[in-house]
Amino acid sequence: MTRGLKWREADAGDKAVLQRFTCTEPPSRPGGRSRPLPYARPYERVVQTYIRTGRGIGDPAGRMFLGDDDHGLAAVGSFWILDEPGAYKLRVVAVALRAQHNGYGRATLRYLVEQIGRHALSTGCTDVDIFGSIHKDNSNSKRMCEAEGFALLCPDGEEYDLYLRQVSFDA
Repeated sequence: MTRGLKWREADAGDKAVLQRFTCTEPPSRPGGRSRPLPYARPYERVVQTYIRTGRGIGDPAGRMFLGDDDHGLAAVGSFWILDEPGAYKLRVVAVALRAQHNGYGRATLRYLVEQIGRHALSTGCTDVDIFGSIHKDNSNSKRMCEAEGFALLCPDGEEYDLYLRQVSFDA
């Protein structure tokens, strides 16, 4: 249990609930126009689409975890295991719209770091590098990651900045 969340690793039986996961406001359609409107925060839509496809389930190069609160699925977090020993990349830290502003984002990030530590130790690594790409306009995620010990490593292309946290785990 982490800050009111009960965690479990996602599996094929979770695809239906993931297809309904909503972490961003859909664009409003004034006047019933039929052409698509842009999302206010398109980077959130990218995350939501990834979660809804369920691509992170059963991926041997990664892990996806679901955090449930008293009302159902409240948070999703995932990471990739990179080829370099002790190297990981955060893929998703997302909180359902209905559960935002409860500290679940930070709880999800902390849980992922804990799970990365468990995986690293199981492979004999005690020192790890955890990378994360954050959209340049996503100030909330940047603040959260910086508060949790991540530092800006470099801009990662035109839209994303690359963050890094180095962690040592006790065997």
